[in-house]
Amino acid sequence: FEPDVSLPYTKLLDNLSIIRKKLNRPLSLSEKILYSHLEDPESVSTVKRGESFLKLKPDRLAMPDSSSQIAILQFISTGL
Repeated sequence: FEPDVSLPYTKLLDNLSIIRKKLNRPLSLSEKILYSHLEDPESVSTVKRGESFLKLKPDRLAMPDSSSQIAILQFISTGL
């Protein structure tokens, strides 16, 4: 917990409003969470389930054990 750091809720809500306009359909909770973290929410209409790769910008990660921390360090070392 970092008391001096705030989460970008305004940006997430702005992204979500763009996505709702683009898709023009109800979204599941999973879609809301994933799509609101898209790097470019304008590109949501090109996303195809099971085929597209998403460029996400997560604000936080949950790492319950040491193996997940090792995986994150490996991603960081590759420049992803």
